[in-house]
Amino acid sequence: MQPYRFFLSFLTVSVIASTQAVAQSGAQSVTQREALCRGTDTPAETRLSACGSLIEGSVYTNLSDYAVTHLNRGKALAQTGALDAAMTDLDTALDYDPYSYPAYIQRGTVLLSRDEPYRAILDFSVAAGLEPLIAEPYANRALALFANKEYGAAIKDLETALKFDPTSVAARRSLAWMLSVVPDTSLRDGPRAIGLIDGGQQAKTDQVVYAAAQAESGDIDGAMQTYQTLAGQDPRAAQRFQNYLTAAGYYQGPVDGQFSPNLEAALKQCLQAGCRIGGPMVRP
Repeated sequence: MQPYRFFLSFLTVSVIASTQAVAQSGAQSVTQREALCRGTDTPAETRLSACGSLIEGSVYTNLSDYAVTHLNRGKALAQTGALDAAMTDLDTALDYDPYSYPAYIQRGTVLLSRDEPYRAILDFSVAAGLEPLIAEPYANRALALFANKEYGAAIKDLETALKFDPTSVAARRSLAWMLSVVPDTSLRDGPRAIGLIDGGQQAKTDQVVYAAAQAESGDIDGAMQTYQTLAGQDPRAAQRFQNYLTAAGYYQGPVDGQFSPNLEAALKQCLQAGCRIGGPMVRP
């Protein structure tokens, strides 16, 4: 749940997509362009071109087909960081098909990336109403609720998600994270968090979550070792630690990507005070 933002102007993306779409439309069949438009492994620029040619070429007679194509273009735009343009396409998709579960999920995700958690909660709630017996809408809504500082409700949604899919890696990871970093310490549960990520067996991919869970379980030294391992693997990780600890008021040194004694001392002080790297800040 840490948001990622790079923006492209709607005009630039539209011009690129439109120009490429015209060239592509004459060379590929509708079926070929549909496959490119919806292909999740296809580069975003190619998907934008294919989807744009289908929309601008007025190849459909059913509104549901246009809804799906605007949804797919919205996904591609979101992938490039063009969130405003993505919202326009997703709004259009829902105008054409107001019962489109995937469109509500995607628009909620874009809203969350735009720092609009309240609106994201509404979209994920509609999605949950459309598909009430699967994990995804609850797991996604939990992230929006957490961003909106509704921590208890967020944890409850993740419990619901795991009821429907106990093996959901995303839901288990999110719940482990929240149980380790939630500002209301009465909601924290470090040992359960470690259990949710298989006692650290997923540590290679979930080391930040695992370190927070270690610290919340009382294993500060183990958490320090995990953070040091992360910093050794990638200096950018150490820079993120330095930035976080500087903002939290624990570190006054350079942001140079070095796991220095000063950074180590600041990190340990932070963990002992109850703060967790990447989570809501606890200041000294």
